[in-house]
Amino acid sequence: MSMRFPQPGSGGEFASSGGAKTAGKIGAVSILVLVLLTVLIGSYFTVPSGHVAVITRFGAVKPAIYEEGLHFKMPFVDDRNLVNIQVLSYEAKAVDASTRDLQSVSATFVVQYAVDRTDAPEVYRNYRTVDVLQARALQPAIEESFKAVSAQQTAEELVTQRAAVREKILVSLREKLQPHFVTIKDMSVTNFAFSQAFTEAIEQKVTAEQRALKAKNDLERIKIEGEQRVAQAKAEADAIRVQAEAIQKQGGQEYVQLKAIEKWNGQLPTVAGGAVPFINLNMAEAAKK
Repeated sequence: MSMRFPQPGSGGEFASSGGAKTAGKIGAVSILVLVLLTVLIGSYFTVPSGHVAVITRFGAVKPAIYEEGLHFKMPFVDDRNLVNIQVLSYEAKAVDASTRDLQSVSATFVVQYAVDRTDAPEVYRNYRTVDVLQARALQPAIEESFKAVSAQQTAEELVTQRAAVREKILVSLREKLQPHFVTIKDMSVTNFAFSQAFTEAIEQKVTAEQRALKAKNDLERIKIEGEQRVAQAKAEADAIRVQAEAIQKQGGQEYVQLKAIEKWNGQLPTVAGGAVPFINLNMAEAAKK
């Protein structure tokens, strides 16, 4: 009867085989956990405040709208896309137009606008980003509205009727942006710039009007002052006439001399020739008696 003994190293082979299997299981489990975590993370998304989310599935826009908060989606299939529904500001600089009297004018506009949440899928389908929306919808609408309104006004009316012109532009802008799912909240015109020649002509006209107004005011002032002087002279003449009539009633020359004596301080004036003018001593004596 023969006995067999294990060959040297055979136990090590068994141990090596068992370790490889264990390592393989650990690797498989790690991969599975990683896949599960990826699937779990990809199954939900968040929407920040001031936005709504639109889901695209294989590039196609879904009609559903997701409000702010936590939501679930299909991983690896659905993509979250945010649409800003806050009131945003857009500045259109140096928009050129022509007036009814063929004057060139340039203006800068600041527009406050917003996208309605119910229109978010259409806005994303057509524009994707805010920059594209502004370039393809807002800017052309502002230019068209300004050109249309300016063509109906003279250059002077753009300046003197600025509030009415702004309102007309705003109405036109709102109408043009309705098909683009944009609501205009407000608009301001920050600057009107005309050609140098027209600006100088306006300045000259304003200067002439100011001078004419000053001349008119001066004329009115002179007229009033003249009337005041006439009234004063008339009053003085009336006073003199009344006084003269009173003097005549009181005795004429004798009354005048009596009034002079009443104001006399008792000192005789020194005059050449030794005569005392003006005072009749007999009258003075009579007055004392």
